[in-house]
Amino acid sequence: MKSKSISVVIPCYNYGHFLGEAIESVLIQTRKPNEILVLDDGSTDNTFEVASQYPVKVIRHRINIGVVMQFK
Repeated sequence: MKSKSISVVIPCYNYGHFLGEAIESVLIQTRKPNEILVLDDGSTDNTFEVASQYPVKVIRHRINIGVVMQFK
């Protein structure tokens, strides 16, 4: 059976105090993800500094965009 790739996306806005625990939870899973993405939505706390301590890719917005919904 061919192994599937797994990506974990963690959206974050000013939740740096929870981010380390969330990333560590992903890292201890039996099936390791191929990538972990942290989406920093313009945080003004230590979100980027916490994420930088882990093997993750961080995508940062300069300002908070919030939830964007599009209906068709």
